[in-house]
Amino acid sequence: LMIIYKALDGLADAYESEFQRQLRLDITGKSILIRTLISVSVFIAALLLSKNLLISAVSFVLSLLLVVYIVDIKGLKKINTVNYKVDKLSFKPIFDKSKWLFLSSFLDMYVFSASKYSVSNLLGYEVNAYYSLIFIPTSIINLMANFIIRPTLTRLSILYDKNNIKEFVKLVIKIMIGIILLTALAVAAGYFLGMPILSIVLGYDIKEMLKLRFAFIILLIGGCFYAILNLLYYVLVIFEKRREIFITYIISSIIAFLLSDRVTLKFGINGAAILYALLMCITALMFGMFCIVAILKKSKKV
Repeated sequence: LMIIYKALDGLADAYESEFQRQLRLDITGKSILIRTLISVSVFIAALLLSKNLLISAVSFVLSLLLVVYIVDIKGLKKINTVNYKVDKLSFKPIFDKSKWLFLSSFLDMYVFSASKYSVSNLLGYEVNAYYSLIFIPTSIINLMANFIIRPTLTRLSILYDKNNIKEFVKLVIKIMIGIILLTALAVAAGYFLGMPILSIVLGYDIKEMLKLRFAFIILLIGGCFYAILNLLYYVLVIFEKRREIFITYIISSIIAFLLSDRVTLKFGINGAAILYALLMCITALMFGMFCIVAILKKSKKV
């Protein structure tokens, strides 16, 4: 049932991407909000009333199916510019374009989590609990960065199609500056407030938490690199450099595999944090290199 839920979630993503492509990001936002609130609320209500996880999961799936039909499927039919003509062989070029990104997504998860795996396997449950705690803000930085990145993807694609590379590069640089400024604020706030707030909210000893300040700041910086590499990932997708993305993740995965356990075992949490930031930095630099080459080639053709 959870697999079916995720499949429907993916179907909703496809409709929401089309809304965004049609410059109706407002409908995408409403769709995400409505389907998340309703499906989660139905799941929790069913669980509280029935005390049965199976019944709750069934309710979870049915509620999402209903929302996807009403909000996404029927909503898209109101947009007249959508072509509903079916090409039975259309899956072939889509699969061909997506296969490298599909494989890359697994490697991305490994590279992102390699330091967490090493801490969990080598340093024990208690240390892993602390590391998982200070690791959370790295994802929050990327989440906040997506508020800047996602709404601009359609505009970036249009600029690319129109061969307006100068404006394309300007927009990418602006987004990158926004991510860096966002991270600078997060680092400043994290240095002074991060450990006290986490200790109060979660009940951890403040002295123990302060020992983790260095690792926490390094993870925040790593989160900045992760947000930047995600931006550059989208740029490479627009330039149709899917194999370059896959090659980058292969290299990053090898580095992660060779270094994760050694660095974590030798330097503990601080080593794991540095390794995470290093992996994100290396991946972002490789993406950046491929982006520069792709932009220069496109500029010459224009």
